[in-house]
Amino acid sequence: MAGILRKVLQWALEHASNRKQFGMNLTEFGLIKEKIARTSVAVYAMESMAYLTAGTLDSLEDPDCSVEAAIVKVFSSEAAWKYGSECLQIMGGLGYMKSYPYERLLRDARILLIFEGTNEILRMFIALNGLQHAGNELKEMVKKLRNPLMNPGFILGKGLEKYRHTKDNPKLDLKLNEYLHPSLKLGSDALEYCVKRFQYAVEVCLSRHGI
Repeated sequence: MAGILRKVLQWALEHASNRKQFGMNLTEFGLIKEKIARTSVAVYAMESMAYLTAGTLDSLEDPDCSVEAAIVKVFSSEAAWKYGSECLQIMGGLGYMKSYPYERLLRDARILLIFEGTNEILRMFIALNGLQHAGNELKEMVKKLRNPLMNPGFILGKGLEKYRHTKDNPKLDLKLNEYLHPSLKLGSDALEYCVKRFQYAVEVCLSRHGI
């Protein structure tokens, strides 16, 4: 679907570059630029996720990438449906005609949200398996959280961490920006913020409800 979406985006770009409204090409309008940019980002993300997962499968002797594969499927199928629709929108009424490929793309993309496991089921699969793995890794931490009197130093550190999270200001100490070009620092900080908040949410769930 990433390859198909890339090709469809190319056709939509050609149309937008030649089609004029109000004396300007469609590519000069901000909303059209946004649609093209978001679709391009989605295609890049779809391809990157697929390559990363395939690389993991190839590099390990006994790989288990069921969660990663499910994540790729959910994201890519929904991106194909959403951004295929955006490409049709750029085409306007022409995109709905059978002589163009867009309406066929949307029909084909829609079934991907159902085949190979519905996305609703896969979301539960991702969450369940992710929490099971986190539970195994964080078992000792959860024991300490549930027995604060026996682990005062650990609880103090976690208390400071919790305070930062209540202020929506987690400590960004993963240093993801060191692996990226300096121009991507804002994006890496945003990603690191989301990772830290997600980590905190998982720890809270495990400490409240057990492993």
